[in-house]
Amino acid sequence: MKREPPASRFKPIVTFFCLAYALSWAFWGLVIALPETGLAGLAYYAGGFGPLVAALITVTLFGRSPWSWFKSLWRWRAAARFWLFALLFPIAMAVGASLIFGLTGGETAWGDLAARLALWPATFAAVTLVGGGNEELGWRGFALPELQANLSPMGATMILGVLWALWHIPLIGATGGGWSAFLLTRADMIPFAVTLVSISAHAFWYTWLYNRTGSVLLCVLLHGGYNAANHAFVFVPLETQTAPEEFRLLVIMTALLLASVVALIAATKGRLGFEHAK
Repeated sequence: MKREPPASRFKPIVTFFCLAYALSWAFWGLVIALPETGLAGLAYYAGGFGPLVAALITVTLFGRSPWSWFKSLWRWRAAARFWLFALLFPIAMAVGASLIFGLTGGETAWGDLAARLALWPATFAAVTLVGGGNEELGWRGFALPELQANLSPMGATMILGVLWALWHIPLIGATGGGWSAFLLTRADMIPFAVTLVSISAHAFWYTWLYNRTGSVLLCVLLHGGYNAANHAFVFVPLETQTAPEEFRLLVIMTALLLASVVALIAATKGRLGFEHAK
């Protein structure tokens, strides 16, 4: 039996990443070039579907069944504790960061808890469908299992985490007001780097959840949960924040996340639940 050359095993994943970047960055380029227009709004959200479309194209190009692949993403049978994790862990991280921020001298706003609870369901639904959760059909639905087929869970997660983080770079301009947003000052570079580290670190929890459940659906909910919790359950009034306070909050959130990732790696001995992979 003729063995497949090592390089050819990575053709699907290389194809996927190239397509995901090209599709998403093309749409976000429109946002940057045409700010404050109706087209910019549509292009902003369309860019988030780049990983999904890239995965569909890659699956088709390499002779697999797109429909079979797509159906496989919606596994919902998983123990209740994993559903609770996907829904509650992001909230716990946001609340924990808010507590630390307050205890270290930052201004917090716990009095508007009722309003935030009322806001959360709609925010969660929106970001799960079009504001982040939709990315997971590509990242964990295609890229993660493809990488883990050839690499260790740690290696696969580190590669995916870094490329996932870098994929967000055009959003600096898309949310920052145009091309000038890319002219980062030395002061901007450190928060930017911390943000990329934070995004990369999140990948470890997604890998663990996927390996333990085989469910991309739960990863979709986890992603939506993170984005919604950052809107609804970070109890820091944005209108009173200065740039140093914003950076301190970012550092606290990232440090808390990194601590949880270190604990996860230690608890799983670096396997990230792979022995349970479905």
